[in-house]
Amino acid sequence: MKEFIINLFNRIKPSVHVSLTYILLYFFIIFLIPNIVLEKMGIEQIIVVLKPIFSIFFILSIGFIIQNQIEQQLYFKSLRSHIKSLSNDEKSFMNRYLQENLSSIHATPCEGTTGSLEAKGLIFRSSQLGIPGSLQSFPYTIQPWVLKYLKNNPKYIRNIN
Repeated sequence: MKEFIINLFNRIKPSVHVSLTYILLYFFIIFLIPNIVLEKMGIEQIIVVLKPIFSIFFILSIGFIIQNQIEQQLYFKSLRSHIKSLSNDEKSFMNRYLQENLSSIHATPCEGTTGSLEAKGLIFRSSQLGIPGSLQSFPYTIQPWVLKYLKNNPKYIRNIN
């Protein structure tokens, strides 16, 4: 059952989850309104019928939000561990972003360093068009959160052996 729910949540786009959460939050607020007010509004019978259904969806939505936060924290923890275990070539490549105050560096995709950093998710090829006459040099852009993390923790790329 747990796998079914996880697969169901993974199939739905995140924007749908956010919209669903806001809708369910709205209904949850309606559930908190006293019955006297609901009677005056003429929606007490509808709320009584829908209360169990929306309660289940609200709980599932909260579960998805918690699962999404945990997955995101694990993902960033994994990426931070990649930063902490960079090779000397990777450190010197990443150090160029800080020293030259750049967000993109031109490099060839056949270099092992760019391929390794791209596979780790620290940089990405920001254009599929190479620079003519430069032996297929492409711009590689550092992930914004990685740049911020390295500016706050330069020790991970400055201690090149």
